[in-house]
Amino acid sequence: MYLGATLLKYDFKIDSHNEKGPEFVTKLNSKRCWFEAITPSPGAGPDAVPEMEYGAKIAIRVPTDEITLRLRHAIHEKYKKYQHYVDEGIIGNDESYIIAKTQKG
Repeated sequence: MYLGATLLKYDFKIDSHNEKGPEFVTKLNSKRCWFEAITPSPGAGPDAVPEMEYGAKIAIRVPTDEITLRLRHAIHEKYKKYQHYVDEGIIGNDESYIIAKTQKG
């Protein structure tokens, strides 16, 4: 929802392709440009991103390895969807595909 609202705020005319495509499509320079939103989860198990303790009285390690792993996984999943959209003819080879990271809340 935030992605769509932001595109509208900047005067993009957006449309939803259908249930089988990315969230939004718009035209840029007469070509379709597709937008797909991702909100990576913290994961589970030993490589999960731990809950951050804001305002802690001690320094804590920023879990960059865990964050990178979650982002990489989310982008990889969207890339697989992109390949499917191209194979199905939903997205053309000459069209842009943008993965927008959003956050919860």
